Amino acid sequence: MSGQSIIDPFSYATAIRDGQAFSATLDVDDVPAENGGPGQQEVLLRVAAGAAIRFAFAISGGADCWAGFYADPTTGADGAAIAVLNRNRISTNTSTTLAFDGPTVSDDGTKLRRFFSNNGQRVNGVDGLDIEKRGWILDPGDYLLQFDNHSAGVTDATIEMIWIDL
Repeated sequence: MSGQSIIDPFSYATAIRDGQAFSATLDVDDVPAENGGPGQQEVLLRVAAGAAIRFAFAISGGADCWAGFYADPTTGADGAAIAVLNRNRISTNTSTTLAFDGPTVSDDGTKLRRFFSNNGQRVNGVDGLDIEKRGWILDPGDYLLQFDNHSAGVTDATIEMIWIDL
């Protein structure tokens, strides 16, 4: 194998180069306080039938918060579409995975991960969104990302998502 390069087929850099890496971000101002309303911001991620993705996310805010990641939530309306961007800006590839802001959720679904963030520090991301170390392989279906303001005042929130179409 001398002189031959071996490239990890799941490498994020390779996926960007090949136009198979995507992102979607939701930035929200003034998420209500826990005691002043729902205090939540949610994103519905839909992985299309027949597809699979390698996925990572980060959730942050300006105050104490709970962050959650769930599979198979029960939803009514999907919410407003969030722009999905190809990380290779010269590629014309599109992802079949979609993201929605503010779905109507009646049940969160199966908890995959839930954690508390002091002072809203970015959670589940180290040096950015670390898909190589903290990524998930997601099969077709719906997933819920949730920011829950756990403070006494309003705060801003960001839910960042990156994925590779497999």
